[in-house]
Amino acid sequence: MRRWLERAVPSISASELGFFRVWFGLGLAYVLYDARLPHAPFPETIHSHRAWLVDWPWVHMLAARPDLVAALEVATIAALVIFAAGLATRVAYATAVAGLFVWTMVLLTHSGAHQWAVALVAAAALLPVRWGDGFSVYNQFDDLAFVIGAHMERYPLIPVVLNKLGAIVVDNCGGAQARRDLKDDAARAHEAGRPILIYPEGHLAPVGKRFRYRSGVWHMYRDFNLPVVPTATNLGLFWPEDRFAKHPGTAVLEFLEPIQPGLTRSEFMERLETAIETKVAELVAEARGGPVVLAELDVPESERSSSSAPASPAPT
Repeated sequence: MRRWLERAVPSISASELGFFRVWFGLGLAYVLYDARLPHAPFPETIHSHRAWLVDWPWVHMLAARPDLVAALEVATIAALVIFAAGLATRVAYATAVAGLFVWTMVLLTHSGAHQWAVALVAAAALLPVRWGDGFSVYNQFDDLAFVIGAHMERYPLIPVVLNKLGAIVVDNCGGAQARRDLKDDAARAHEAGRPILIYPEGHLAPVGKRFRYRSGVWHMYRDFNLPVVPTATNLGLFWPEDRFAKHPGTAVLEFLEPIQPGLTRSEFMERLETAIETKVAELVAEARGGPVVLAELDVPESERSSSSAPASPAPT
């Protein structure tokens, strides 16, 4: 099935993903609008009880209140429109999916079975997708190959999307096989003339923290003999990692001076880390209106137990 989907789904770009979000959100909003439940009285005595999975007292109580059902429909449609507009996408989409789940439960009290149950599985599968995260870099290029952890493939349909985007999927745990996979996939992207985006730390670090820089970027720098463009951002101030809540403000993404080929591994890694961490600290300080403070080194628990190698020193 996965191979069939990968062949059937066309390749997509960042702009096309944006159009898909608009089409998907507005399309689903229209379908829900068109399928609105009757607003006539619907006493529990005539409810269907065939769908035992949703046969809960609160569902029947809600179904018996057409005014509340109408309000639920309006709120869900509004959340889908907000999602399509690209405003608070994760919160809006999560709200819409929750509303669709509740609305479908009410719908089942009318009919006992409905194809909406299948649609909800697909809608819920898209909940882990960060609709805006990464687009700040990805939409700057026509055909960007980005390195992403294999943990994302645990979610339904995501492997198909990553394949069509031409993502370079690597094992988060590292190791010899992960390095070989990264080398092979990066070489194919390089041969195709695609820029490669890689997070040198291998993790998303919270503001004020940093992780040890890994050597995968150095190997590509050496093998391809091309400049590396460090990139710094203060996005984490306004969009904290793995949280639905967002904070108002202007996030800055800055492309720094390219690091030209020819450096040794230690020279390259030091220059890369110093450039990124210094600029990130400056951007964070500028947004907060405070002093420039370099991030503190943090070692993830997984690395503490799997490796005893000392971490790289903080940039000075």
